[in-house]
Amino acid sequence: MDDDLEEADEVFGITPAQIVAYVEAPIDIGFWQKRFDTQDFPVIEFREICQHEPANGKGAIISAVTNHRISLSSRLIICLDSDYDNLLDNNQDLYNSDFVFQTYAYAIENFFYHPENLGSFVQECAGIDDPTTRDLPMDKVIEWSNKHFSRFCFLIDNGLDKEQVAQISDNISLGTVDECAFRPTISWERLGYFNEKGLTKDKLHIFYRGHNLEPKIYNNIVCEYLTHLRTIKKEEILRDQSISNKGRAIQQVFSQDLELKDKLLDRELDHIHEINLIHSDILEFKKAYWT
Repeated sequence: MDDDLEEADEVFGITPAQIVAYVEAPIDIGFWQKRFDTQDFPVIEFREICQHEPANGKGAIISAVTNHRISLSSRLIICLDSDYDNLLDNNQDLYNSDFVFQTYAYAIENFFYHPENLGSFVQECAGIDDPTTRDLPMDKVIEWSNKHFSRFCFLIDNGLDKEQVAQISDNISLGTVDECAFRPTISWERLGYFNEKGLTKDKLHIFYRGHNLEPKIYNNIVCEYLTHLRTIKKEEILRDQSISNKGRAIQQVFSQDLELKDKLLDRELDHIHEINLIHSDILEFKKAYWT
């Protein structure tokens, strides 16, 4: 902290940032702030990269670092979505830096829409309890993952056609999950490689492109499951003889805006393996430079 910042702190009671962290976009700020908060860090100022570069995005951050417009240090760090880098060992020179943090999952959306506890989350938001279907959203996403894992691995190894990758998410459904029309054979060697990275048959949702995954899980799983819960509530209202205006009661259930998209951003994520990898990286950084 330089003399001017110390003086500002004394005069105005402002605690200046000791670390600046560049992220890809505004939505990333809250996510990474929570990750660093788990380790009780000094004050960090998270900035979207467009405050330093002409545009936002991962490419802008990498360009700024590789062209030395940003000099990484214990006081200046970057936080990135892994995209396919972690899976394919791309940009490892960058990620090997102590001052670079990555999601390990494709993107932060993969965490917000992680299927574990998703049913309980929707039930809690809706105020409707249905123990018999609590695991249904998770089960359906994992079923999709198992049925389309091999196709995804094949595309990873054969040019990553974005349109074909995007089509995989069309099969996400709370109802019938269609079988994959393609049945590629993946060698044991490649399966071992993917498994070592954490990509297994039931974890496609971690490594699949988050921008394709998010709308499909939200619309086809979250919203459909909410409709299922509201239908249960409707049937309860119809059976409840103490409710005189049943139509109004049912309308209130179905018209209530639960702001699920906003609430999904605040989900508890600590049960996710890749989140704990991030926390481990942050802890190592703290031990090495801030203890």
